[in-house]
Amino acid sequence: QRLAISEEDLQSLSGKRLCLVGGGNSPLKTGLLESKVDCHVTNIDPIFTEFTPGNEDRKVPLNFFDEAVGTLFRKEKFDEIWALNSLPQYAMSPQETLQFYMGALSGLSPKGILRVAPYTGFSDSLGSAMSLSRPIVRQVSKEVVDELAKNPKLFNVQRFTVTSKGFWGRRPMEGVSIQVVGKPRAVEKFLRRTL
Repeated sequence: QRLAISEEDLQSLSGKRLCLVGGGNSPLKTGLLESKVDCHVTNIDPIFTEFTPGNEDRKVPLNFFDEAVGTLFRKEKFDEIWALNSLPQYAMSPQETLQFYMGALSGLSPKGILRVAPYTGFSDSLGSAMSLSRPIVRQVSKEVVDELAKNPKLFNVQRFTVTSKGFWGRRPMEGVSIQVVGKPRAVEKFLRRTL
């Protein structure tokens, strides 16, 4: 629900490869199985490093920006990549925001989908340095998504708003689904030139 995924899209994940960015200790794998969705879940998270079978099939205990994650994405492609309350929200700089989109979009298989919430509008932070970077990180994230949306031959961009329940109560959260629809070489060329 937080990523505005229809029941049909959720069920279509069966047998596919899903990558979580900063999935933490969420029992996502268990939840998917309870919904009769059996997909392979990889969780890239530098903080919660212990493998938990109910959370994922494979834990990658690395920071998303580590070179080893880039190597993983060059070797292996995912049908969907989900970033919920992780990146770009907790990027420390505009450069990390650009790296996130470049890395995540490069890690998708043809017709793959990147789902991000929030992609803009966030204000919380993990410290004073991060709180100073919030406005520019939000702006860069929005600009990247706007630029992708201007290229419908390469990307199908769908924005959505969901209600998030958190520490501060219920609040709207702006999300985006980005499906790669262009040919891999054209997408790669665009990403290198633009990001």
